[in-house]
Amino acid sequence: NCFKIKNEEKYRQIFFFFLMYFWLYFITLHEYSHIVLGHADYKTSTNNTISEYIDLSCLSSDEKIEAQAMELEADSNASGLFFASLILVNEKIKEELEYNIEKKDLAFSYLLGIYFLFDFFFLSHKNKPKVLAHPLGIERSLFFAGSIRTNAQELSKILKVDKNMIENIADSSILAFFDYLNISKKMHQSEFMAFLAKINLMDKKKIRERYKKYRLL
Repeated sequence: NCFKIKNEEKYRQIFFFFLMYFWLYFITLHEYSHIVLGHADYKTSTNNTISEYIDLSCLSSDEKIEAQAMELEADSNASGLFFASLILVNEKIKEELEYNIEKKDLAFSYLLGIYFLFDFFFLSHKNKPKVLAHPLGIERSLFFAGSIRTNAQELSKILKVDKNMIENIADSSILAFFDYLNISKKMHQSEFMAFLAKINLMDKKKIRERYKKYRLL
């Protein structure tokens, strides 16, 4: 049991009921973020009608990196809203669980649950690797946790919770996810460096500037 929930059937059922809710909530936030960040209008203006679920191998390297950059930015924008919801509905979930679970353990468990959602998307293409608009589950998880950590100060002020607690939840949850996938510490570093290289490439190409005029934020 990698989640910090009592390992009893009745608690697992309640936990997974809320996890399904949070999965649907995240997907909604992600798609909403595409709109407010200008991605939808940008794709319309450039006649980009490519589905995010088809193999993008036929596209240029610039088109591939642009597609993945928009997905990661939507994840990043959704991450703060998602984490805030974890804290705000914490007491309601504790009422349903009927035991005094710590706020940080509950947030950790549902954040870890989101990484599994990312991994499910990747696993659906595991037997036939494709180049997709959505980055690998590991990359999305790293970016999601990193976005929460980067915005920890702002989230701390809004939610009136300790900044260090937010950072610790982001750090411990991503490490727990890597451990679950049996990724060694050496591979942790390798995955992280490869991911940073991709982010640096996105910044170098100034992808965000392309659809800046369409942003609603």
